[in-house]
Amino acid sequence: MVEQTMIAPDDQRDLVIRFFACFSRFEYALKAAGWVCAGKGDAAEPDWNRVVGQLKQADQPERERVLGRAGLLLSEPPRKQVFQNRKLSWREPGKSGDESRRLIDALKRVRNNLFHGGKYNPDGVYLSNRAVKLIEAANSVLDALLGAEPLRGVAQRFRAFSPEEW
Repeated sequence: MVEQTMIAPDDQRDLVIRFFACFSRFEYALKAAGWVCAGKGDAAEPDWNRVVGQLKQADQPERERVLGRAGLLLSEPPRKQVFQNRKLSWREPGKSGDESRRLIDALKRVRNNLFHGGKYNPDGVYLSNRAVKLIEAANSVLDALLGAEPLRGVAQRFRAFSPEEW
């Protein structure tokens, strides 16, 4: 049995669990609402390009409301873990391009880094203060996206989540 402290320390557990639950449910809702595309091997994947497009096209107050939640996701985005010269290292993401694309890419990178183990520290510190702030910003952006008018159908699917559809 996995001990709760192995998941995260008490002061970080709820944050991590909420992020995983909300992110996975958000991806489910995107696909269930028809925001889906074919990935490798025809795997059904959320159509994140459509999310970016809708965010770009949103009216200014709506767009500002979502982007205003980004915080570190845009100002100091999460790095990407890479494997070069037979060792793990980190690559800084580019800061060029549209804010909507950079925000969605950063949101997905927080998930990737956390889910794939890139943010666990072998020195006994589970998550750094920066990682916690990135996860908090990611949770806030997910909340804002679910409240955005262009994603109304996605939000309805998010709230009507049905495990029976698996």
